[in-house]
Amino acid sequence: MLATVNQVQCPCYLLDVTWNMVAWNTPAEALFSGWLDKDTQPNMMSFMFRHPLAQTLVVDWETRASRIVAELRADAMHYPHDQGLNHLVQSLSNDSELFRTFWSRQQVVVREGGERVFHHPQQGELHFRQMTWQLTSNRAIKMIMLMAE
Repeated sequence: MLATVNQVQCPCYLLDVTWNMVAWNTPAEALFSGWLDKDTQPNMMSFMFRHPLAQTLVVDWETRASRIVAELRADAMHYPHDQGLNHLVQSLSNDSELFRTFWSRQQVVVREGGERVFHHPQQGELHFRQMTWQLTSNRAIKMIMLMAE
């Protein structure tokens, strides 16, 4: 899978059912510099709710954070007995009042894509069109590409 991700020229990464980043390419590492290049077991949910970089990098952070919690809930519907996923939700609920609030709303949104805006400390404001694919060979893996607008 990493070979496929590395063939993509724009930021590209794979997320598993618990939103662990299982593979990413060099452009994704550059976009998430300060996190992906330092975290040995990166998790997108953990990044959004525990890493201080998220609130400065992700434009309109609170709206995006609310949406990805709804996307996580959509994933959780398909894996209600997944211990890793249940542990992640419990851990984030314990650590983040905002995550707990978003999770309690019980909103469900399928991860689909759309415009994503980042305020990168070196590159300034970056606009992407997110495209998300579910892998047919492993339904628990999603491939995310951020194509420059």
